[in-house]
Amino acid sequence: MWFCVSVILWLTFSLSGYDNSTGAWPYQGMTASGRYADATTIACGSGFPLGTRFLIDGALKVCWDRGPAISDKHIDVWMPTYAQALALGRRELRVGGVREGCR
Repeated sequence: MWFCVSVILWLTFSLSGYDNSTGAWPYQGMTASGRYADATTIACGSGFPLGTRFLIDGALKVCWDRGPAISDKHIDVWMPTYAQALALGRRELRVGGVREGCR
């Protein structure tokens, strides 16, 4: 699938992985936006509106979730399993804030 994005701002964030596999059904896997988490889901600070898009390691990710320990300088990348979240570790990374659509 092709998509066109324009990076409008580069910021350095602390990144780590998370999974949201715990919780009572049917809320297991649900994000703060009410959507179920998928490979595009990230959790970001409240300074970024839900639906904000970022370019992370060449992949388009969307802020669909929040977390009690998430600040505006930290992003949690959703992973399908706890083991994958741990394997991502914690690292500093330049992340692009994007606007979709070709200009």
